[in-house]
Amino acid sequence: MCLKRANEILINPVAAIKQAKKEKKMNTTLCMLIFEWFLIALGTFLLLKKLVVATTFFFLGIVGSLFLGFLVQLVFTILGGKGRYFEGLTSVVYSLLPMSAAVILSSIFVHLPVIGVLLSFVVAVLFVLTGLAVMYRAVKELFSTDMITTLVGMGILGGGIVLAFYFAFFEFIAVNPTVFAPLIT
Repeated sequence: MCLKRANEILINPVAAIKQAKKEKKMNTTLCMLIFEWFLIALGTFLLLKKLVVATTFFFLGIVGSLFLGFLVQLVFTILGGKGRYFEGLTSVVYSLLPMSAAVILSSIFVHLPVIGVLLSFVVAVLFVLTGLAVMYRAVKELFSTDMITTLVGMGILGGGIVLAFYFAFFEFIAVNPTVFAPLIT
């Protein structure tokens, strides 16, 4: 079921999103999440040849995706969308599939002589843009919001994550000023 759904997302993401909305199967979403982070970890391993880094990506990616699903649910229910954690996590997971395919394909193509980097770039652009479009569409469909609310919510979500990252980074520097001292002097 998991691989069938992955195929549906890559071939016809709109139909896959509508099917997920109708079925509401958390097991399928979680299976897809594990599969995607396995692909990303495998692509990372093929690129860097470091199993520890790939394994770390796998576990932190799963935890991060689960948290991002909560953030999506939080933002869009506040903005008036009708949905729960399933809708938030499914939006994240379905958008991550094309991006995970980009990681593994790009990590293979980059090793090709001469045109490898160009092929890697083309694959990455196509799949990342597809993933972002799937995220937008999944949020719009699963939370039953209009296009403007979805756009505003995506902006709030992205901006909030960036701001929180900067706050955490500068707080880290304030608490540990000697960490970056060699870079400053």
